[in-house]
Amino acid sequence: MTKAGDMAVDLAPVRECRNLAEAWRGLEARADCSFFQSWSWIGTWLAELPKRIDPLCLRARLAGETVGLALLTPYEARRHGFVTARQLHLHATGGEEDRLTVEHNGFLVDRRCAAGATTALLRHLAGLDIWEELALPGVDPSMETTMAALGRVILLQRSRCPHVDLSALGSGNYLDGLGANTRHQLRRAHRLYGGPELDAAGDQESAAAFLAGLEELHDARWRSAGKDGAFAGDFLKAFHRRLVMEGVANDTVQLLRTRTGDGRTIGYLYNFLHRGRVYAYQSGFETPADNRLKPGLVSHHLAIEMNRAAGRAVYDFLAGDSRYKRSLANSASELVWLVVQRPAGKFRIENLARALKSLLRA
Repeated sequence: MTKAGDMAVDLAPVRECRNLAEAWRGLEARADCSFFQSWSWIGTWLAELPKRIDPLCLRARLAGETVGLALLTPYEARRHGFVTARQLHLHATGGEEDRLTVEHNGFLVDRRCAAGATTALLRHLAGLDIWEELALPGVDPSMETTMAALGRVILLQRSRCPHVDLSALGSGNYLDGLGANTRHQLRRAHRLYGGPELDAAGDQESAAAFLAGLEELHDARWRSAGKDGAFAGDFLKAFHRRLVMEGVANDTVQLLRTRTGDGRTIGYLYNFLHRGRVYAYQSGFETPADNRLKPGLVSHHLAIEMNRAAGRAVYDFLAGDSRYKRSLANSASELVWLVVQRPAGKFRIENLARALKSLLRA
């Protein structure tokens, strides 16, 4: 245990943390956090992780009250056949389970003392000898500066995150703010589909049916490209089924089905709801023979209008600068994927070799 001022910080295996769910939910209510930092996501992740994976819980307390939490999973990375690195992954594993793709990630800290709690957590991490690299997937770009206190910060990926600022639309027509080509494509597709409509899964029975339909369309698309989709494997299937069944019941998951005017299903959307923000997480659409038909564009347009009418503030397309996201968004943010690396001779050699390789390639 370390102390930063009046804050006490400790690290323990999750299996030894009693009442973690209660502590996490209590802190979540006092934190400015995303859905991916909520117990809905974190609790499901912990419940479905294979037993061989044993995350650690980093916790900061102030006067006995939990003010900071983070889950860190140990992982030994091997690169180039000779470099090994003892890693800790923030709300991730380092393995195939990370195909879940956590975004808007970060430490969960009490908004009343966010800076102090973050400093205390970092100070404790700095004193640990169990890691050589700290992996931070899908975090705010400000973490590049924050984490420099721990070591060399390596930027693995920077992703643009388009979104629709629904609150900025006021009473205006959403379509009027889009590009001429997007407006034309949407109006034509709506006409060809005969007035498509959305319906939402309202109970666990319909949620199970929608999820099965989404998986079928989603997997078909990825199989045609020779790749695995987001639902391939027992862990991913179990995770999403648990998240959906619990989320539809407590209004944190939104499963939507798009049907044409004559009742034919053309796609599904799988969104998260958290504090007025809609996270467009996964989808499954038919592949039409006529390229004038745009099931994805139409489905997201209908979902944007539905959530706007419900009074939600943001429709977040998450990471990735796909054309349809740019076409429908009116704003954007960024996320980064970072690794913090402690000084070590093997890393200096590796980084020098990487730089030389890039130079030769250039």
